[in-house]
Amino acid sequence: MTSRRVSEGVRVAFVTIVINLALSAVKIAAGIAGRSYAVVADGFESLTDIGTTLGFVAALRWGDRPPDADHPYGHRRVESEITRVLMLALMAIGIVIGWRALVAFGRAERPTWVAPAVALLTIGAKEWMYWYTLAAGRRLQSEALVANAWHHRTDALDSLGTVAAAVGAILGWRWLDPLAGLIVAGVILVIAGRLYWQATRELVDTAPPEPVMQRMREAVEATPGVHSLSRLRARLHGTRVLADLVIKVDPAISVVKGHAIAESVERSLHRDVPELLDVTVHVEPSPDGARPNGGVRPPEEARREEGPR
Repeated sequence: MTSRRVSEGVRVAFVTIVINLALSAVKIAAGIAGRSYAVVADGFESLTDIGTTLGFVAALRWGDRPPDADHPYGHRRVESEITRVLMLALMAIGIVIGWRALVAFGRAERPTWVAPAVALLTIGAKEWMYWYTLAAGRRLQSEALVANAWHHRTDALDSLGTVAAAVGAILGWRWLDPLAGLIVAGVILVIAGRLYWQATRELVDTAPPEPVMQRMREAVEATPGVHSLSRLRARLHGTRVLADLVIKVDPAISVVKGHAIAESVERSLHRDVPELLDVTVHVEPSPDGARPNGGVRPPEEARREEGPR
C-alpha cells in the first residue's frame, strides 16, 4: 500500500514534470526565434530536470519500502544515495555552463528581445517550483525532494544569467554574457557540493546534531528506574535516527522489571525524539545498587559516569 509520504511526493514530482516540459518547449522555440544560443541551451537544460525528478520518484518509492530480510533497517538510505547522484549531475551541469561561458568570451551574438522576455518568465516559474517542492520536502522529511527543490532554484539562477547575457548582447555589452554564466556556474557548484556532502555524511554513519543527542540523553535519564546512562550511540539513517544505548539499573530487581524499564526508555525516546526510527536498549546492573529516589540519577552525575563522548 502506497503511503501518504510517497503519494504526495509523486504528486509534487508530476506537477514539476509537466511545468518543465512546457518551459522547455517555450524556451527552445523562443531561443531559435530570438537567435539566442543561451536560451536554447537553457531549454535543453530544463529537459534534464525531468530525468532528475524521475530519479527522485524512484528514490522515494524505493526508500519508503518497509524493512526486509536483506535490509532490516529499511531502505531510507536509498534517498541519500540518489541525492548524491542528482548532485553529481547538477555539478556536471554547472561545469558545462561555466565552460560555455568561458568559450563565449569575444563571441559576437546579438539576440532579439524575445530571448530575455522568455528567460524572465522561466525565472518566475522556476522560483515557484522551488518553494512548492521545498515546502513538500520539509513537510515529508524527504532529503531527495529538498535536493530536487534546489535543482529548480539553480535553474532559476541560470535563467537569471541568461537574462543578463541576452540583454548585454542586445545592448552591446558582450562581456556580461560570459560573466553571468560564470557566476551561475559557481552558485550551482556550491549548492550541489553542499547537498552532496550532506548526503555523504548520512551514508557514513555520522551522528545526529548535538541538540538531538541531548534530547535523547535527557529522555533516558528522566525515566524512572534508570540509575545512569552508560553509553549512547546514534547515527543518521536518511532523515531519521538509529540509536543503541546501555542503561544501568538496580541489580536486585528481576529480569522482568529490568525489561519493563527498558521498554519505558524506548517509549520516552520515541515521544521526545520524533526523528528516532529505531533504538536498542541494553540493561546492565548498576554497581551502586538500589537508589532511594526510585532509580533516577541526577543528569550531571550520569554524564560523569558516561565519560567523554
